[in-house]
Amino acid sequence: MILPEVINNFNVYDYNSNKLVGVSGEVSLAEIAMTTATISGAGLLGDMDMPVIGQIGAIEQTIPFNTISTNIFTHFKLNKSVSIVLRGDIQSVDSGTGKYQHSGLRLSYRGYVKKITPGKVKAADTMGASVTMELTYMHIQLDGETVIKFDKLNGVFIVDGEDLLAEISKNC
Repeated sequence: MILPEVINNFNVYDYNSNKLVGVSGEVSLAEIAMTTATISGAGLLGDMDMPVIGQIGAIEQTIPFNTISTNIFTHFKLNKSVSIVLRGDIQSVDSGTGKYQHSGLRLSYRGYVKKITPGKVKAADTMGASVTMELTYMHIQLDGETVIKFDKLNGVFIVDGEDLLAEISKNC
């Protein structure tokens, strides 16, 4: 059995040019929440908040950086859609052989910059700078395989290889 252990390392890149944007210590990944509708009525024993397939709530992604840099301000424009990719390595161990294995992690984001936080200035310390984006696109891949992909502006919503909008698109 393969047991995933840790993120061995990762970097933050410009999506289009693959240039390193900045150095980040830890990125808390955005929560994906479906839009829900409250269903109630005869025959039901109360209210149910049911997910509306293909409707995703607002998603904010914050990318922290150790310090500010010209790359950050060059890449994250306040008046344009921006694309970013986090590429990393997932270290796993084979429980049968004890050998380490490595697999690729790719997190691609596109959206609009909501805020840039320059952070603080303190001798011998990081600045705690960050950029917060409103996501319109997210694509998570493990070893090149799509785990989840959505594109709010182009009607794409794929989970584990299944197009969740296929049936809906036929009817619309």
